[in-house]
Amino acid sequence: MARRFVLLYFIYTATPRTYSRTLSRHKRRIFLEAPMTPNAEFYKPTPEYADKLISQIGQTPSWIAKRIGVTDKRIRYILDGERTVKGETTPIKMTYTEQFALECLAAAAKASKKQSS
Repeated sequence: MARRFVLLYFIYTATPRTYSRTLSRHKRRIFLEAPMTPNAEFYKPTPEYADKLISQIGQTPSWIAKRIGVTDKRIRYILDGERTVKGETTPIKMTYTEQFALECLAAAAKASKKQSS
């Protein structure tokens, strides 16, 4: 759990600064005015929402798994919505921590696309 917290703290604090160095002064102000803040009221553990976020990021599930501190299998289970072991199927939902990390990466990817256009 501590590893995920450190990763989320890094994403939350480092991402805007990283992108702000390459943005114009005007765009930098707009980008930095709305930092991402965790809010569990927006928790959507559905596989469809996870798939949407991963599509927005535009990287492989393996790349994403390394960035948010989970295994490749965990990402696959989240996308499938279930896990089958020895014939027994267990429903799998992403945690809010994983969702927020994916949302941060999706926001960073969106900002990067805006910057390049």
